[in-house]
Amino acid sequence: MGTKGQQGSLRLRRGPGRDKDPGPGIGMEATCWLTPGTLRRFIELPSPPLSRHQLKRLEEHRYSSAGRSLLEPLMQRYWEWLSLDAIDGKQARRTNSSSPLGELFDHGCDSLSTVFVVLGTSIAVQLGTNPDWMFFCCFAGMFMFYCAHWQTYVSGTLRFGIIDVTEVQIFIIIMYLLAAIGGSTLWQSLGTSVLSPVLHIGSVIMLAIMIYKKSAVQLFERHPCLYILAFGFVAAKITNKLVVAHMTKSEMHLHDLAFLGPGLLFLDQYFNSFIDEYLVLWIALILSFFDLLRYCVSVCNQIASHLRIFVFKIKALPPSALH
Repeated sequence: MGTKGQQGSLRLRRGPGRDKDPGPGIGMEATCWLTPGTLRRFIELPSPPLSRHQLKRLEEHRYSSAGRSLLEPLMQRYWEWLSLDAIDGKQARRTNSSSPLGELFDHGCDSLSTVFVVLGTSIAVQLGTNPDWMFFCCFAGMFMFYCAHWQTYVSGTLRFGIIDVTEVQIFIIIMYLLAAIGGSTLWQSLGTSVLSPVLHIGSVIMLAIMIYKKSAVQLFERHPCLYILAFGFVAAKITNKLVVAHMTKSEMHLHDLAFLGPGLLFLDQYFNSFIDEYLVLWIALILSFFDLLRYCVSVCNQIASHLRIFVFKIKALPPSALH
């Protein structure tokens, strides 16, 4: 349908009863009717964005969500400010006026606010001093929001995990408060980042908790030793990196092969365990062990070569130095 055809259909629909209440959609139709012709041609699409089949499925769509938040049940009564985000949905259900349009407005606004939140948080913690890290954090946040709705698209239900939106909001609020109180000097000291090491151990613990709680086959309960070893090797690797960063007065970078094993477990569970979790746990254990071994051997050899010393033996002192 061309632009003229759309304009004609709008006039035909409104012509006979222009003085009457046209019912739902009056806001958009009134805007199209009152907008000047040139501006209307600019804002209207050349063809309807939704097909008839899509509109038919919209009529049959019902919003569905499920969550297992750790903090929300305990703190919900104290979060009046957070309740404002859900009042529109509660009111729609109370008045039996819930519709796909409301869901689109809700998540559509969230998709835009996510951009400003990740950008504002990056600015608050001065990530601009490390462009690579800022790039990763901003686009990772957008990607995770997209993945949440990708999962909804596949399963038909918007699911919230144990660590999800509410917990992330609290974490971001804490970061904003720290930035407001401590200023820019809080994030940088002596040329090295003060808070960056928490990201490494925090990522390990977060992944360990999420995989433990989300496992459909009770992975930790059935194989606790393998589980602890797999994540223990990762923790040992990043601890060694922290020691090296301290000795060399350098920063720790989050991108590390140590997270490959836990990442495989996380992705396997995220896609409904299409590979046996026990097998993936063994793969994660082997990868974590060999990555730790490779790092330790490489660092020890490099330090020994640079300082001209041996790793497991010392040079014999001359007799004169013993007295």
